[in-house]
Amino acid sequence: MNIQSDFVEICWTKSTEKVDYYQIRYKSTGGSEKWKFAQTDKDNNQIMVTGLMADTRYTFQVRGVFKDQEGCYGPANDALKTAESLATFLLNYSIKVSSGNPPKYQLLTQEQRSSRNRIAKTRKLILGKIKCCLYATIFFSI
Repeated sequence: MNIQSDFVEICWTKSTEKVDYYQIRYKSTGGSEKWKFAQTDKDNNQIMVTGLMADTRYTFQVRGVFKDQEGCYGPANDALKTAESLATFLLNYSIKVSSGNPPKYQLLTQEQRSSRNRIAKTRKLILGKIKCCLYATIFFSI
């Protein structure tokens, strides 16, 4: 199973009955959201469900479909939680500079001057504080 901030890859045990394809329904838990649907190609027993919200719990159910006959949905899974998005994670390493709509944040960066390349007109910035374990490198044109 692969869980990211905007998609989940799920798999299940194949049905012992004949199946043309599987239908998956899912929704976020704790809200009044309606079920959304996805389906597999053929009788594959795995699918990647995309377009999900980051840091959100989802419930999934699967059923088999053969010709025009839809089987019953299996039991709901324990709610899976998508990962936190990179943007939300980086908010922990930034300073709020404006409370407008939307609010604006400034990332804390340090330039690594020894990595400047005057010919390519690039420089290397380190995001976050050196003391913490966040090291992300971004190259910017000068």
